[in-house]
Amino acid sequence: MNIHDKAEDRKSGKRYFEIFMGLFDRMDDDQVLLIIELLKNYSIYQPDSYLRMLEDAYSDVFQTATINPQHIYYLPVATQLDLKKNKQKSGHSLLSLTSAVGLVRVAPCLVRKQSTMIPNYMLRGSKYNNRSIYIFLDDFVGTGDQASRAVQEFCDYTSVNISDVYILSLVTMAHGWEHLVDANINIGTSRIAYKGISSRTMSKQQNAIDLITMSTIEQMISVPRGYRWGYGRSQGLVTMIRTPNNTFPFFWYDCHAKREVPFPRAT
Repeated sequence: MNIHDKAEDRKSGKRYFEIFMGLFDRMDDDQVLLIIELLKNYSIYQPDSYLRMLEDAYSDVFQTATINPQHIYYLPVATQLDLKKNKQKSGHSLLSLTSAVGLVRVAPCLVRKQSTMIPNYMLRGSKYNNRSIYIFLDDFVGTGDQASRAVQEFCDYTSVNISDVYILSLVTMAHGWEHLVDANINIGTSRIAYKGISSRTMSKQQNAIDLITMSTIEQMISVPRGYRWGYGRSQGLVTMIRTPNNTFPFFWYDCHAKREVPFPRAT
């Protein structure tokens, strides 16, 4: 879903125009042209598309699978630190949504299986049924670091075999996908997102120039070092219910409420 299709659902077109014009007013021509170019590939995924995308993610990994689990456990992608702090992650909201997925069509092997939702596995202990699979849910995977850490911590805590664990993500960045595959973690997704500048088909020289231009923008708005080009240098161009910090900070970093931004991380 492209920004130009759904901008009216977030703010009026006029309001977007006012925000961008206010930001562009302090930028030079090269900086403005780069942002306009990146907006052509910016994607916004609204909550009303989540169910269809979740079904796509199920289909991606389970439609032709031949597994026959007796029990399915659904969990949010969350590290143990998140769980100890009772932090609500995107995966928590997907736990209820997964009950509406049409499994007969997208994941026949999971039909009529017993299932359990587990918002916090640390409160449950390590007792699970044999011949089970464990489906971790998230709306977005960026670098894959948090997702792989969450799965590894779960496996260490419960002694579950990692081959029985699956991650379902609505949108996954390509380098995050590769990270999880390299970690031998099963993953299904609805959309693959690529680095907004480095993955373009333009010449390497032009991409390098544009990354330098983006760096000048981020220096101008005082983006913290760990978020330059997006967390993990992900170069994201994605907004979900919240804008991931993997997205270029120009679009979401408000500099402690000193900048009005088009796609803030706060909901």
